[in-house]
Amino acid sequence: MYRQCATPVFLLASRKLDAYPEVGSGLTLGPDASPDLLVQSLEPATRLLVAVVNDADPEVRAVIFRRPEIIVAASLDFVPQGAMELSLHAHDMCTGLKVAFEPPAELCYRLREDTRPWPMWTVAWNGLCRTEDPWGDQLTSSGRQRQIEG
Repeated sequence: MYRQCATPVFLLASRKLDAYPEVGSGLTLGPDASPDLLVQSLEPATRLLVAVVNDADPEVRAVIFRRPEIIVAASLDFVPQGAMELSLHAHDMCTGLKVAFEPPAELCYRLREDTRPWPMWTVAWNGLCRTEDPWGDQLTSSGRQRQIEG
């Protein structure tokens, strides 16, 4: 049933005019997915997050973290969480593909500051660094390293 409900959502969120999107319409991303397909999958997912956040009443809460305990948050808190996940996992994918990835410094600064009180920095990861390099801070704090060009 989930697939039948999710399909129309991904069709509209994809904004494609020439064919169904390759993701969201019953297909899954496997280990052989191309970089283009990975990027294509992020666009509708991002649109869906924005739509759900915009539709939610300010009083709506949901679980945003479950470790070390259940933590609920308002809908607006899910935007920086989504952006953090997208940027860190984009880094992971690009590192594996040996493709350069460096998000804008201003975005990284805002994410670092918006997520400063989150438990992941002190429980799951190594504590949040705060230097003049906000992207480097997020990478180091999450146990990742900046890509080495070469």
